Amino acid sequence: MASSGADTPLMRQYNEIKSQHQDAILLFRLGDFYEMFFEDAKVASKILDIALTSRDKKSKNPVPLCGVPHHAVTGYISKLLNEGCKVALCEQIEDPKDAKGIVKREVVRVISPGMQTDAEGLEATETNSLVALFAKKDEFGLAWIDVAGGSFYIATFKDLIAAEAELWKLSPREVIVPEGLEGKAFERWIQLYSVTHSGLRVERLADWVYEKAPQKLAERFQVGTLHGFGLENKGVGVAAAWGLLHYTEGVNRSPLPHLYPPVAHEVDRFLQLDPATESSLEIFRNQNLSESNHTLFDALNETETAMGARQLKVWLRFPLRDVQGISERLDVVEELLEGVSLRESLQKEFEHVYDLERLIGRVAGARANARDLVALRSTLWRADRIHTLLTSAKAKKLQDLRQDIIPDASLLNRLEKALLDDPPFSTREGRMIREGFSPELDSLRQGAQGNKGWIAELERKERERTGISSLKVSYNRVFGYYIEITKSNLSKVPENYHRKQTLVNAERFVTPELKERENWILSAEEKIYALEHELFEKLRSEVSHQMREIQALGKAMADLDVFCSLARVAGRSKYCRPTLHDGDELSIQGGRHPVVEKYAQDEPFVPNDVTLDRQSQQLIILTGPNMAGKSTIVRQLGLICLMAQIGSFVPADEARIGLVDRIYTRVGASDDLVGGRSTFMVEMSETANILRSATDRSLVLLDEIGRGTSTFDGLSLAWAVAEDLHDRVQARTIFATHYHEITDLARTKSRVKNMNVMVKEWDGKIVFLHTLAQGAVNRSYGIEVAKLAGIPFSVVERAREILKNLEKSELDATGAPVLAMEAQKAPKKDQLELFRRMGDDMLEELNRTDLDCLSPREALDLLYEWRNRFRKKT
Repeated sequence: MASSGADTPLMRQYNEIKSQHQDAILLFRLGDFYEMFFEDAKVASKILDIALTSRDKKSKNPVPLCGVPHHAVTGYISKLLNEGCKVALCEQIEDPKDAKGIVKREVVRVISPGMQTDAEGLEATETNSLVALFAKKDEFGLAWIDVAGGSFYIATFKDLIAAEAELWKLSPREVIVPEGLEGKAFERWIQLYSVTHSGLRVERLADWVYEKAPQKLAERFQVGTLHGFGLENKGVGVAAAWGLLHYTEGVNRSPLPHLYPPVAHEVDRFLQLDPATESSLEIFRNQNLSESNHTLFDALNETETAMGARQLKVWLRFPLRDVQGISERLDVVEELLEGVSLRESLQKEFEHVYDLERLIGRVAGARANARDLVALRSTLWRADRIHTLLTSAKAKKLQDLRQDIIPDASLLNRLEKALLDDPPFSTREGRMIREGFSPELDSLRQGAQGNKGWIAELERKERERTGISSLKVSYNRVFGYYIEITKSNLSKVPENYHRKQTLVNAERFVTPELKERENWILSAEEKIYALEHELFEKLRSEVSHQMREIQALGKAMADLDVFCSLARVAGRSKYCRPTLHDGDELSIQGGRHPVVEKYAQDEPFVPNDVTLDRQSQQLIILTGPNMAGKSTIVRQLGLICLMAQIGSFVPADEARIGLVDRIYTRVGASDDLVGGRSTFMVEMSETANILRSATDRSLVLLDEIGRGTSTFDGLSLAWAVAEDLHDRVQARTIFATHYHEITDLARTKSRVKNMNVMVKEWDGKIVFLHTLAQGAVNRSYGIEVAKLAGIPFSVVERAREILKNLEKSELDATGAPVLAMEAQKAPKKDQLELFRRMGDDMLEELNRTDLDCLSPREALDLLYEWRNRFRKKT
C-alpha cells in the first residue's frame, strides 16, 4: 500500500485489519458510512456503481476511496456477494465519546456468497447452497450446506457426469476445492459453470486440511464414529464435508450451532434429471424468457410461504423412486383436495406464517432482532392453530406432520409476555420489552415517567416566574433538554438562563437545574436501553436452545404448505391421481401439458393418449409436421411422470406410471461457443450421455436427432440410435423425427410402433389437429409452415418446384437437381419468367385476389395497374 496519504493513525489501523482479510473487500466503519480504500475501492465502485474519490487529494499518493451509508449497507453487500466477492464488515466497537485516540474497530462478520443468510439479497424461493468438491482417482465427493436453513448433505459418485449433474441442480454461488484439484476433471466443470454463473466464487484450501477428515468430522458433531450418519464408505464425500466445515466455521469464526449433522444423499433414491433435461422440460427456467414464469414450478407453486416454495423446488429437483413414499404423499393431496374447507383454513393460516428456516438461522448467528422474535411468536401461534386444524386428519403423512407441528407452549407464552408487538429494528434503542416482564425495568421506567412529570412541572413554574406564556421546555437528540423563548420575549429572560442555541425566531436556553436533571434522565435512559438489550439477548438465547424443535416445525409446515398448493392446483386444473407401480407400463389417457394448458388461453388444449411398455410398445417413432405439437407431446409425458413422482396429481384423465429412474430429453438446438462445441456436437454429446446412462427403467424423449448434419449422416445416426435404444438399452422411448425413413423400423422391430400428429389439408392450407394417431406420415409440410411464417411468396413457390423435382428423384449424376442445372442455362421468356419478374408484392396480391368475385371491368382495371407497376420495375 502507498505511503504518504496512507500514513495516518486511522490508515495504519485500516492496514492492520485489512492484512488479516486480504481476500475480502473490507467495509470499514467511519461514523455513518462504511468506507473502502485502495484496490477494494476500485473494485467496489465499479460493482456498486458509486463514485470513486480519494483521501488526501493533495498528497502525492492520494488513497482511492468510496463509501456507502451504514443504514443501507445490506443491499450493497448483496451486490458485492452476487459478483463473487467476499466481504469483511468492520465496526466501531467503542463509543467515540469514550475513545482515547483512534476509536477501536474490529471485523465482526465475514460474509462470502455461499454464507449469505440475510433476507435482503437472498431470493426468498431460492436455496443458497455452499458446495465443496473432492476427487480421488475415479471417485468424486460432494458436500453442500444451506447456511441459512442449516441442512447438510454428503454424496459420492463413481461417474463424473452424474456428479456434474448434481452440481448443476444445486446451482452454487461458491465452491470449495482442494488446491490439488488443479487439472482434474472438476476444473472443466468450474470453467463451464463460471460462464453462465458470473458470480461464482472458488475457494481453494490447502491439501493438509483434508487429512484425517473422518475423525475431525466425528469430533465436530461429538460422535465416536460416522456410521450413525450412514457415511461409511463415503470417504471422498466426508473429505469434501470436512473441507466445507473448515471453511465455513473459519469464515464465521465460530461453529454454526443450527447446522444439522450431515446426511448421506443417496442418489439412487431419486429420479435423476440431467441439466439438459431440466432445461428442455423448463422445470425452473423458461428457455425463451430465461425467467421463472411459464415453467413447471410456476404452474404448481401456489404456496403461501417462502419456505414452502423452496421445499417445492426441492421436491422437483429430487422426485422419489419409492412407490410407498409417493403414495403417502398422494394420500395427503387427495385428502386436501376433497377437504376444501380444511385446505382453505390451512392456507389462511399460512398467509401469516414467517420464514422459520431463515429466521432460526439469524437466531443461531445472534443476528435476530426483536422483530424477528415477534415474527417467531406469531408463527408459533399460527402453528398451534394449524395443529388443531389437523386433529381429524386421516392420511398417515398428515398425522405425522401434525405431530411435528406442536409449538412449545412455554416458549410461546414467554415471547408473548416479553415482547411488544411493534419493536424497533435496533436492539439498542429500547421499546422492545412489555411492562410487567421485568420488575427492575418497570422501576426504571417509572422513574423515567416521573422525569416527564418533572419537565412538565418545570415548564409551568418557569412560565409563572418569567411571565412568558409561550415558554416551552423540550428535548431533541442533538441538543438535549432546553428552554425555548421567542425573540419578542427575550427581555424577560432571567439571569440564570444560559444561551444554548439561536434560531430564526427564538433562542434556546439551559439552566443549571435543567442540566443536572438532563444528566440524570439520560443516565436512566441508558440504563433502560442496556437492561432491555440484556433481557432481549437472554430471550434470544432461550429461543436458540429450542432451535432443533423449531427447525423441525418449520420443515413440517413447509411440507404441509406444498401439499396444500398441489391440492389447490389439482382441483382448479382438474388433475387426476396417478397410479404408481413397479412394473414397466406407462399409460397416459387424456394427457395434457401442465404449463401450456395453464398459459395458452387462446384455444383449448387437445389431450392425447400415450402408452409405453417393454412388451409391445417400447419405442414410438413420432412423425408429423412442424407446428403440429410433437415437442409439446414429448415434453408433457416427461412432466407428467415427474409430477407423479413428487407426489402430485397430474394433468390427465387417467395415468398408470411404472416408476422411472431417469428422464432424458434431447430437444431443440443449442451450441456451446465457449466450450468450442457446435450445435451438432452438443446434440451428439447429450445423445452419448443418454446411451451410456439410460437403463430399462428410464424414460427417453428425443426430438430431431441428427438434424444438425447432412441428411444421410443424420438419418444414419438417428436410425442407429433408435435401434440401440430398442435392442440394448430397452428404455421406454418416444423418438420424434422428420426422417420418415426411420418409420420402417416398425417392420423389423416388434416393440417399435409408429404414431403421428394429425393434420388436415383444406383449401390449399393445413389445419393442425394436435391429435395423436396410429401410423406414420410421409410429409412434414415444411413449405406450408414456411408460408405461415411469412416467407416471401416467390420463395415458397420456388420451393414447391424444387420439392416436386426432388420427390421425382430428378437428379443428375452428381446428385444435383436437374432443375438447378437448367436454371444455369439462358432462361426462356415464358409465362413463368414473367411472373418471376413481377415481384413478391404483385405475386402476393395475385394470390389474395378472388378472381370469381371480380367483374370484367374490375379485372381489366387490375390488369392495367399490374402492367404499369411491372413497367416501372423493368
